[in-house]
Amino acid sequence: MKPLLPWQRNLAAAWFAQLLAAMGFSCALPFLPLYVQELGITEPHEVETWAGLLAFAAGLSMAASAPIWGALADRYGRKSMVLRASFGGAVLVAAMGLVGDVQQLLVLRFLQGTVTGVSSASNTLVASLTPRGRLGFALGAMQMSMYVGMSLGPLAGGLIADHVGFRPTFFLTGAMLALGGLVVLFFVEEHFQRPPSPTGKRRLMFGDLGTIARQPALLVFISVVFSIQASNMMVSPIFPLFIQEISPSEGNIASTVGLILGVAGAVSAVSALAIGRVSDRLGHRRVLAICGLGAGLSYMPQAFSADPTQALVWRAALGLFAGGMLPSVNALIALRAPASGQGAAFGLSATAAALGNALGPLGGASQATALGLRSVFISAALLLLLTGGGASLLRATAEPKPTPPTKVVREA
Repeated sequence: MKPLLPWQRNLAAAWFAQLLAAMGFSCALPFLPLYVQELGITEPHEVETWAGLLAFAAGLSMAASAPIWGALADRYGRKSMVLRASFGGAVLVAAMGLVGDVQQLLVLRFLQGTVTGVSSASNTLVASLTPRGRLGFALGAMQMSMYVGMSLGPLAGGLIADHVGFRPTFFLTGAMLALGGLVVLFFVEEHFQRPPSPTGKRRLMFGDLGTIARQPALLVFISVVFSIQASNMMVSPIFPLFIQEISPSEGNIASTVGLILGVAGAVSAVSALAIGRVSDRLGHRRVLAICGLGAGLSYMPQAFSADPTQALVWRAALGLFAGGMLPSVNALIALRAPASGQGAAFGLSATAAALGNALGPLGGASQATALGLRSVFISAALLLLLTGGGASLLRATAEPKPTPPTKVVREA
């Protein structure tokens, strides 16, 4: 067997570190609505409101801080940003297991959004270390690690929550984030060359962001990231409550939610890797359009699920298409952004994702209160259908031509 190339070794280490982070976050965070009930909020409408606020707080603070972290990544190195997100997140998430009321939890969620962003930092790092002709595969692999972690985390978190309680899941998340940070620290090699210092602090922090913001095609792709995250996060905070509503019994709700999310995550993991590889040849924009339309059509029937089994089937169908969306759009962003500004580009992408994470839950919770839980699935489906349809109408020139395979070999 041939030895791994440097970019492949870095990808393997970053993949495993992100797997640990995804497992940790999905071990605890999907069950926040149920944790809120344990903290004393029992009225259904109040639980929905607090679930939305907790997601909004983290998304809002991440949206404000992500461009700054992205600009600093271009200035001081991408690896350091992964370490910041991993170790900082480890402390803050572990502290969530010690809170005494939901207000304290809200403060920690706001701080977590400011400090974390493991996925964005890891994608920036991998994109900067990977040959251009392998971006679809590499970013698909990174998204696969997210989905594998998101499939295993809820299963473990649900079992722990049902048998021990919710608080230990936050401690486990902190440990996994810290371990992932150690993997990146010792096994990812980044030979970063700091660019010449520009004149003035404004140029240092925001100059690259302005350059990125003046590229229309890049802004379109970043807006797609917002749509993907908003549609997903509209449903995520109310999903445990929806399963609780359609379950025939009151027992083991957390385990049931964990199983459904786990199966969907497993399907998405396989899809992300396979579609990421195909998109290098078929075209990232075309794959994005197909996956967006398929995800929207898979979301709609979830609103009419009569029991958890039906919800599981349609959630798995959604995972098949959802797995290909983020790798495709991330590859488009990496190809469009200048090499010296990839951190800034992914920083703006992280802001778009964070705004989706913030506004999606708030809108979903408000809609659930006014129109019922099922209506939220329909809104999410319509948003994804619009995203897929919009991507299909983009001009082919919006996507740079992929690097020929022979050139990739020489670059590697």
